[in-house]
Amino acid sequence: YSDITLSYDIATNDTAGTPQTIKVYYAVGEGEFTEITIPTEYVFSDKNIFVTITLNGVIPNGVSKLRFYGQADVNVHGYRIDNITLTGVPAN
Repeated sequence: YSDITLSYDIATNDTAGTPQTIKVYYAVGEGEFTEITIPTEYVFSDKNIFVTITLNGVIPNGVSKLRFYGQADVNVHGYRIDNITLTGVPAN
């Protein structure tokens, strides 16, 4: 696949946290994981309200793994992730 887009919804139990706290990583084949930078334009408007994160052009062709990671000491706001979608154009 090419032109890959990652989309997911994220919510928190309060508005103190930011969507950037939960890190997202990708790997191609058996390679090392690389962190994806989540733009700071995404913010929570209210507690328990999901925000949709859409990332275009940041995941390379051939991605084989995704990882969402939140360290226990920073995930104090009760983050939840839902509706993970990975789309792209089939390779010829």
